[in-house]
Amino acid sequence: MARHEKTSARLLPLWQRPVAMRLLAAALFIAVGLIIYGPALDGGFIWDDYTLLAENPLIAAGNGLYRLWFSTQTVDYWPVTYSSFWLEWRLWGRDPIGYHVTNVLMHAAGALLLWAVLSKLVLQANEGKDSPNTWALLLAGGLWLVHPVNVESVAWIAQRKNLMAMLFFLLSILFYLQAQDHTQRRAWCARYSLSLAAFLLAMLSKGSVLVLPLILPLLLWWQGMLRRRVLWEMRPYLVIAVALGAVNVWFQTHGEDVSIREADLGQRLAGAGAVVWFYLYKALLPIHLSFIYPKWDVQPADWRWWLPTVAAIAVTAALCWQRRSRWGRTLLAGWGYFCIALIPVMGLTDVYFFKFSLVADHYQHLALIGVCVVAAAGWNLWHKRTPRTATIAAAVVIALLATLTWRQSRLYQDETVLYADTVAKNPGSDMAHYNLGVALCERSRYDEAIAPLQEALRLNPQYWEAENNLGLALTNADRPADAIAHYQKALQHQPDNAKYHLNLGVALARLKRWEDAIAQHREATRLRDDFAEAWANLAVAYGMLGHTRQAADCYFRAMQLAKAQHNQAVVQFLHQWFPQAATLPDP
Repeated sequence: MARHEKTSARLLPLWQRPVAMRLLAAALFIAVGLIIYGPALDGGFIWDDYTLLAENPLIAAGNGLYRLWFSTQTVDYWPVTYSSFWLEWRLWGRDPIGYHVTNVLMHAAGALLLWAVLSKLVLQANEGKDSPNTWALLLAGGLWLVHPVNVESVAWIAQRKNLMAMLFFLLSILFYLQAQDHTQRRAWCARYSLSLAAFLLAMLSKGSVLVLPLILPLLLWWQGMLRRRVLWEMRPYLVIAVALGAVNVWFQTHGEDVSIREADLGQRLAGAGAVVWFYLYKALLPIHLSFIYPKWDVQPADWRWWLPTVAAIAVTAALCWQRRSRWGRTLLAGWGYFCIALIPVMGLTDVYFFKFSLVADHYQHLALIGVCVVAAAGWNLWHKRTPRTATIAAAVVIALLATLTWRQSRLYQDETVLYADTVAKNPGSDMAHYNLGVALCERSRYDEAIAPLQEALRLNPQYWEAENNLGLALTNADRPADAIAHYQKALQHQPDNAKYHLNLGVALARLKRWEDAIAQHREATRLRDDFAEAWANLAVAYGMLGHTRQAADCYFRAMQLAKAQHNQAVVQFLHQWFPQAATLPDP
């Protein structure tokens, strides 16, 4: 029998042999990923890419790796994700294309791992029966690879945390399934330990994967492999999930701005049901996707807000009742997986992004797998009856999704394009208007930046950073007199903000009010003694008044700080204003 099986394997076409098929699938997934995300590869940094990567001092620091793991200086405790940024910084620094390519490769690897997990799970469950349709399993990974909802997780560099967490999440499941193949204690322990280690790395990449201890038993139940000992084996996973989940909550509630939203239990429960149906709608019909969706005003006193939650409970009950039917088991497993994966982002607890919207495409990155697997299972049944029609239909769906993904990824070519699209779809978002204004300022399009910044302030009159940036746009649009009022308003509410004092000083200097400018720059340096920009502007102001001694002191202080901080912009600014700096008195 063994010889017959070996001979039969050699007679298979090359593309049907297991190793060759894996290599071909890997090449295909990588090629498709690079094509559909091609428009985003040339894109720059957006939003918190700067906070987490481009302007994160820990990423550039030589001892940053140690501090990323063993300090509380990061926004969130995701040291594995940060470590990948730290390592890549040594390769391409501030060039975004390297990070974009890495994200695409990680996404393709995730799709391949999903295929491997499903293959292992189904093969174990169907041992001794008819072999499962490999193409159906491959289709599940392909659907997840090309789905437009994943664009936000792949094209937005900061969402590397989703991609890394997903890789280790799937590896953990795969190692656990492999452990079930071994009856010897040593072999079982080795695979089980690898599964635990992968889950630990997943949690250290992003905490939303803490649902794995619930997902694993569900997958085993789906394939009829659930045993009582599985529940005991989940205990170490639960310990890791609870411990690191608590660490994530601590970081979320101990940052600089921890006032996310005010919501009572009724609002959270009513909103949770709406979140589930919103994500399911976007998974099945991925159109009108937005970087920031409108923020919901959940009103639990209005009975209509409870309909989604009631509907979700009713669907769950109906699927449980039909769990013994041919399709009931698969639908219940897919629905259960989808809902469980969404628990961390249902709004029952808060994450920072909830300040702007209760939903986001990148929040269903993990849950989307459930929809793709159920779709592939349905296609498998269809393929058995009418293979040609089912194959054509799958090709059309993949092509449509890939096209939508390619179009969506074009938005990430430029920040201004992304935020202009967001403003068009969500005109009530003060953050979208603000980000558009800032992006235009960074491209020196100051006249265009004024309108979106004014709109951000109209929507949120207490948006002090928008006041500051509107002043910045007005100053650089040769309207410094109009800018002063905005700086002063921002300083009334945040008098200890050194950046606001600096910008006000620059506007006053544009009006040649040098004494007033000096006062603002002095206050900025008092608040931040290492503020190189403030010391440089102070040197210029003193120089314009002919105070050579003070100008020299400030010049040398600014130059010292700029060189220590690798701030080339300040160095160039000083060289421009003091081309013969060597003639200044030595401090």
